[in-house]
Amino acid sequence: MKKISLTMICVLLAVVLMADSRGWTIVQSLALPGLGQVRNDRSYGYAMLGAEVGVIGSMFFLSSERSLTDRESYDYALKYANLQPGSYPESFFFDLTKYYSSDFTTGGYNEMVRQEALRLYPSDPDAQQAYIDANGYDEDHYWKWESPANRSEYASMRHQMQNLQDYGKIAVGVLIVNHIISGMDALIFTRPVHKPQAWLKVDNDTPLLMLSMEF
Repeated sequence: MKKISLTMICVLLAVVLMADSRGWTIVQSLALPGLGQVRNDRSYGYAMLGAEVGVIGSMFFLSSERSLTDRESYDYALKYANLQPGSYPESFFFDLTKYYSSDFTTGGYNEMVRQEALRLYPSDPDAQQAYIDANGYDEDHYWKWESPANRSEYASMRHQMQNLQDYGKIAVGVLIVNHIISGMDALIFTRPVHKPQAWLKVDNDTPLLMLSMEF
């Protein structure tokens, strides 16, 4: 994001120093899609401006909804998974959706780790314990769901949060595309107009009609 901002600033400064009205129109269209078009009497620029406002609004909405769902899912885990308040990595919350508890009982995360240790080191108890210590959860990361329904509800909340995050990424992509399209459109409609030139040329007694066009 910082690199993009720096690039935009450099482009703006370059165009201002050039005092090029064509370049200024292009920069306007890149910075705010539709602005250069509107100022050059191209009515479709209003659609670009509207799309920009709509996408930015949706980004704020999706970000707000994701934060709200994140908080709700955390509070839900505190209440129904006997989770202790604290700061946990994203991978930990993902494990809460997959395992009934963090302990060594059936359906527990640490039980899964223990089974994996037995599979990897079937004849080496010390290696098994080392694997469990390195990959299992300690008491500070304890949880146990009160019911499978609670875990399922929590998983749905986390899935919804992930969807909101994905939609936010799509919105960012749409925003970037809108800027690019607007800039390219301005580059096209502000290009200098050159009339085509035609002339007759003789090459080895063969008359040739030559046509020159600039885009």
